[in-house]
Amino acid sequence: MFGQDFELHITSFKKESFCGKEYYAFEGGIFRLPFKIEPTQGEHDYNTCDSCKANLQKIAFNVRNKLQKFPDCCEYHSNLKNQDYFNKRDFEGIETQIAQKVVFSFQHINNNINNENWYDEITDYLDYVIASFGSFTVGCGEPFCLASYLKDLLEFLNNNKREMSELKRKKLTEYVDSNLSPKDAQTDLNVLFSTYEKWLKIFPFEMSYFSGLKEYYEANIPFLKEKPMYNPYLKLWRAKLQDKDSLIEMLLKRTNHILTHLNGLKMYENGLISDADNIKLELIISNRKMQLDAGYINDSKDESQRYRRILKQWFEHEKKFIDEIKPLLKPEGEKPKRESEENKNINVENNFDNVPVNMVYSHFKKGLVEKGYLEEGELMEFLKQAFELKETPSVLFRFQNLTTKQKVIKVFYEYYKTVAGKPHRKQRIYAALLANYFEGFKLDNVVTNFNK
Repeated sequence: MFGQDFELHITSFKKESFCGKEYYAFEGGIFRLPFKIEPTQGEHDYNTCDSCKANLQKIAFNVRNKLQKFPDCCEYHSNLKNQDYFNKRDFEGIETQIAQKVVFSFQHINNNINNENWYDEITDYLDYVIASFGSFTVGCGEPFCLASYLKDLLEFLNNNKREMSELKRKKLTEYVDSNLSPKDAQTDLNVLFSTYEKWLKIFPFEMSYFSGLKEYYEANIPFLKEKPMYNPYLKLWRAKLQDKDSLIEMLLKRTNHILTHLNGLKMYENGLISDADNIKLELIISNRKMQLDAGYINDSKDESQRYRRILKQWFEHEKKFIDEIKPLLKPEGEKPKRESEENKNINVENNFDNVPVNMVYSHFKKGLVEKGYLEEGELMEFLKQAFELKETPSVLFRFQNLTTKQKVIKVFYEYYKTVAGKPHRKQRIYAALLANYFEGFKLDNVVTNFNK
């Protein structure tokens, strides 16, 4: 009996928390029986190939010999005898299936190696074949004969250097090697959660510069290493998870992106600085918080020297902090106005991107309202429709006093490039803010003229 049904075996679970929310983390493994696969069609047909027929018999014979020793073939597989789910009779007759998996894989590579999308087409099918070997729970070894299958693939690639370029052969060899000898264990989601939560706590989201960003990043957890891809053979979407190192690298890039696109210069250019003293106070306070979060450590050999040097550094930091905030403190009873309070007059939520709504408002007010193309009320209606509701209105907005379309195209392009930070492969989405909401603009034309 062969199928894609599986059994989940949980050895332990515990309650964890992330950003104030609780979840359960499970440990264990999955037992899944091997399942039959189907060959793909193409120029080469194993049914009419004498070499393929001979391979089928040879591989089936070798697998039959291995099956006689299974599960006493190695220490790990012998542990299967202690598992309630294991029954060797489930593997009777599997030699034919495994032989077909090898030959069907050879055929698929031969028939697709010269296609334009050869790599995805071949590795999608090989992923399907590898999954068809099933899986054993932790401590019970790898799927039966999976390593033999992968070694047969490597031998096939090495013996077919004339039929494929060296670049293609190398890429496929690297793919097989990565499955034969995985470099890393499965990613521990707890480690990813811990790493991401640490970044959320360190980044100074409390500053008005970054108003509203924390909620966005708490809700958008970047644990996928790549965009999910659909495998037509497995009939499911798949994507690789980040590991700790790649997540840290991504968070460093994200931090750099935020700091280079949301800063005092950008706020000044967009007319958002109304209380420079208060912003300076925020910077001083956030910097002191980071110093305190890092703590005070000294590695002097003499312990008394350690205490003194730690205290000395703390005194210096405290004195500098007081000296810096003293000129900025307001008289008693006068509370400093936070820059983010300006958002209270902008009754719109930005569900379109992660730019603070006050910066969105300021940019379009300066480019559209102050130039006489829109009334203040029309701007607010547009922001509500495009940024909060993300719905095209039944009646499109109309510009006034517009002499050339390029003038407003430039306003929207500057928002995409300068304010939003030119997000990758989203130019068309940003161009649609103009084309889908205002009369007289076609999306393709806006995209064509977006950066002119």
